[in-house]
Amino acid sequence: MKLIILGNGFDLHHNYETSFNHFRTHLKNSIIAEDQNLLSKIDDLIKDDKSKQKYNLLWNDFESIIGEIMNTENYKSNTPSLIEEFTEKFYKYLLSISKIKTPQINSRLALEFENTDTVLSFNYTSFYSNYIKNSNINVFHIHGTLSSNNLPIIGYYYLGTSRDLESVDYSKRYGGKLIHKSALSYKQNEIDLDSRIREYIQLWKNKISEIVIVGYSFGSSDSHIYHILNKIMIKQRNSDFVPKSLSKSVKAVKFTIYSFNKDNSIQLIEKIKENLSKVGRRYSVKITGGIKSKEKNILTFELKEY
Repeated sequence: MKLIILGNGFDLHHNYETSFNHFRTHLKNSIIAEDQNLLSKIDDLIKDDKSKQKYNLLWNDFESIIGEIMNTENYKSNTPSLIEEFTEKFYKYLLSISKIKTPQINSRLALEFENTDTVLSFNYTSFYSNYIKNSNINVFHIHGTLSSNNLPIIGYYYLGTSRDLESVDYSKRYGGKLIHKSALSYKQNEIDLDSRIREYIQLWKNKISEIVIVGYSFGSSDSHIYHILNKIMIKQRNSDFVPKSLSKSVKAVKFTIYSFNKDNSIQLIEKIKENLSKVGRRYSVKITGGIKSKEKNILTFELKEY
């Protein structure tokens, strides 16, 4: 079965202004005092000693900064309310740009959607719906969706050192309110993010053999993605060594990555391999029984252009 993972690059490819820089520019150009005040707070939040250009930040950079602040005991007391204000403004911004136009269909991506079984989207938008012709395709908006009339999840997902998603407590109290540690927002559906993830895993556990990645960079703020993938990918082997007689029974999982930059994609492949290995997933096994053992890749990777 096939999974498509969508990140912000998918929306950007279709010329929708959904990046952190686009939203920051929107605030900067606004004549509304509240927007200017929010921009000042956000710029103050993301200041660092390395003088990283704040207008070049990716969403993952911004969320990582939030995570670093909220993972300390010295976080600013107004950070949760600031993030809620940010998400409210961003939600309204996304609603406004989503009404602008229908994206031009990419024929290569259209072919990918034709035979997919499930879509896991880290985006809040539903521009992908222009590609879906089969109503049976399962779609999981892991960080929320505009159509649900709830704030999108902006924040950092803390998995800690546990390999078991069910053993982690994602709720914490800030200012007397129970909120989701990663979402930093007061919406009940976001507090239940971990339960929604468990439901998705249960639905697709050990079923996925093909994964297509479009515009998603596997950022550090989404560390839970490796645990999700490891759970839903087909079972392979628990040993590094496989007898030759059983070699054909070891199935491969194929990753296809759509990319604008080949060098970045090669680095992304190494990142995926490294982090999947940390959760117990092998990307090769050795076939024994001959004169010399042979290595067989059980995670394969292919780069494609949009």
